[in-house]
Amino acid sequence: MYSVLIQNQKTIQLFQEYYPLFLQLFSNNQVGCCRWIESGRTIDTALPGLEELVGDKKEWRAIIIRVVERDENDMKKLSFNPRNPYDFYCNASKDASKVQESKVPLVRLTQILGEVPSPEVTFHSNVIQERNKSPRRIYVPESVDQREQDAYRDLVRMYEYDGRKPSEIILYTFYSVRKGNDRKSTKNAWHPDGEVDGFEFARRNRYSSNCRFVKYEYIKEGTNRKEADLFNFWNSVMLLASEDIDPSSFQAYRLYNARVEFNMEDLSDTLQRKLDELIGCTNYVEESMRRDVELKMGEKHPKPEYETTVSAEVRIPKDTSVTVDTEVFHICPTAASSEGRKWESLRSIAEDTLESIFRKQDRVLDESANRMRAVSKIPEEMVTPMDKYEKLDMEAELDDTFDEILKTQNTISDSRNITGEKLSSLSDDVKDYIKGRVPRPLAWGVLAVVVLMVILSVLPAFIIPQKLDDRNLGGMMAAFAFCALTLGLVELIVLISQKKTLLDKIEKYNYAMEDNLAVLSQDMMFYSKFVSNIVNFSRGRSILDTLKHKKFELETEYDLLQVHNEQIGIFRGKVEKWAKAFYVPISFERNLGKEFAVDVDVKPRDNRLYTFDYNKEYSIPFNYTGERVKSPFSFIGRFIIEREEIFNDAGRDD
Repeated sequence: MYSVLIQNQKTIQLFQEYYPLFLQLFSNNQVGCCRWIESGRTIDTALPGLEELVGDKKEWRAIIIRVVERDENDMKKLSFNPRNPYDFYCNASKDASKVQESKVPLVRLTQILGEVPSPEVTFHSNVIQERNKSPRRIYVPESVDQREQDAYRDLVRMYEYDGRKPSEIILYTFYSVRKGNDRKSTKNAWHPDGEVDGFEFARRNRYSSNCRFVKYEYIKEGTNRKEADLFNFWNSVMLLASEDIDPSSFQAYRLYNARVEFNMEDLSDTLQRKLDELIGCTNYVEESMRRDVELKMGEKHPKPEYETTVSAEVRIPKDTSVTVDTEVFHICPTAASSEGRKWESLRSIAEDTLESIFRKQDRVLDESANRMRAVSKIPEEMVTPMDKYEKLDMEAELDDTFDEILKTQNTISDSRNITGEKLSSLSDDVKDYIKGRVPRPLAWGVLAVVVLMVILSVLPAFIIPQKLDDRNLGGMMAAFAFCALTLGLVELIVLISQKKTLLDKIEKYNYAMEDNLAVLSQDMMFYSKFVSNIVNFSRGRSILDTLKHKKFELETEYDLLQVHNEQIGIFRGKVEKWAKAFYVPISFERNLGKEFAVDVDVKPRDNRLYTFDYNKEYSIPFNYTGERVKSPFSFIGRFIIEREEIFNDAGRDD
């Protein structure tokens, strides 16, 4: 039957040290491991990975494993009977028998996986006295409280699970006990209330009916003793997970002790053979790594070509102009309205030209975005292997590229920021000034009026009835000419000044238009660099990401040898630790200089190098009844699950 080992995070970390004992079971898909979140209140929150493990299984068992230190005592507040790690003191009161969500995560988990015990039915006795007969007593069931029934239905509804539930639930706890508990247990056996009904703990704590209870006690007597007990415990877990135990030897509502008896001679031989093999594998791996390094010293890896250019520049013809021609504006316009129409026409042509360039910019930006998406990733088949130094150099280059992206981003402005209100203001300024200019008819008329006024001012001198000499007449004519010339010159200066002011305003407008075009060209150049850097960064990162996931990068011979060299050292440390725990003498010099080949294509988690025997089967005794079970290791001499007689002393102090 498929077994799921359910453990909290702390127990899983400890389980990893003893994973070599389970390697064959995992390889044969006989066992799965599921993390238990003790705060979870439903099967999805308590066991989030369960469905993935058992979704396709016709039948399976749950093995809930706990490793509890005495000072922890199941989150400290949930203390239990020292002789029974499944009998919690908080459930010893009468109120604990009521239907309610359990405060104990372990009890709650068994109800989630199995069933919620229904409300207990109580009975009261009646004495029936019949005529000519002896009195007799009958027991009548009392009706269950409606609130209890409602609470039961609510709890069942909360624990509903659409998948297939386990056929059986095995609870197995490894915990420390204090010395002297046997004496105290014997004393409790003679207590007036200490009847041999210890199975009542399952009912009192409201466990699911398909639970089986196993414990492994150890006494704190140093590191070696604990390591030996842990090795024994995890071997017994392995046998529980791989064997179907006869129900007659493993009953519900009872508490059992489990342990393994080792054949010390076989254990010593197995540990020594494994140590010899690991030393030989270390020699092989280190020599292979040395040869691989020497081979790579002469190799040159070409640098990946990931840099490219994404152009986003707008091509502007040389004869393109976005300014208004100032030569068409004369010193004196024919009429103010005609000059205003001329300005509007020329301004419209210039702004339409600029707008067409902006439209080209939009199209170029769209095209560059499409090109950027098309070339932003290097195809996986074009990625070639790189050593760690080449990858470090490439990461440094990409960091510089990323910094340049940030700098360039801050230099790009909005090229159209001047085409709105500012250009409109400059254009309105020109139009308003044109309206105030002196038109040509008005200028001639003003000049004629001034000349006429000068003539009229000197006319009386000609009509005075006295004779003027030629000298006086000449002076008057000179004065007349001077006045007329002065007035004409003043008018000309005014007209020239107006034209200059108009041209200055038009030049401001033209400068704004040209500046906007220059900014656009500069921004497009920056944008091309910006987009190219983004593409190059993305292409470079895609190479590094591909190298992380592509098979050849992870499985280059040197990298795999390095991984196995590390794992061999870890497993060798475990073998030495277990040998020390059982006081097994082992030699480190039997295989010096010899080599054992390592299959580096098989990952350490699946490699039979990291276990003891593989694909072997040994028949060993189960208990002392003549039954036998199968073991994958020769050093296991017997598997024992024996019932422990406990007493109903849940409420008493230990």
